[in-house]
This record gives sequence, structure tokens and C-alpha cells, in this order.
Amino acid sequence: MTGLSTGLNPRLGKVAARICTEFREMPGIRLTEGQVRRLWTLSAQDCDEALGYLCDSCQLAHDPSGCYLVSS
Repeated sequence: MTGLSTGLNPRLGKVAARICTEFREMPGIRLTEGQVRRLWTLSAQDCDEALGYLCDSCQLAHDPSGCYLVSS
């Protein structure tokens, strides 16, 4: 995944790829949006865009408790 193929700007595309990779490297990880923002040092807007892209592309899922996890 690169910024060019995601529809995200290149910097945010790289961030989304890194988030996705790290979620997949840690099976069972569940993080809130706030935890994602702190872990990857993102602004609220960048975090929303990256997580939105990852959920829309079925790479991550957002559960009813407000956590993000690898999409099954």
C-alpha cells in the first residue's frame, strides 16, 4: 500500500501502511482511536483519515466498543 494507491496523500498513505502492518504483526491487538493517535503520534484529523481508509478497505474493523482491530 502506498500513498498513491490509497487516495491518501503520500505521507498519510505511509502512516496507514505502517498502522496496518503493526496491527497484523500483533494478533489480537485492539486499540481505541485515542490509543492509535498516541502510539503513532497523529493529529485527530490524520488519525481519522488513516483509520477511515483502513476500515473502508476492509483491512481494519471498528467494533461496537470503539476499538479498532484487524478485519477478519
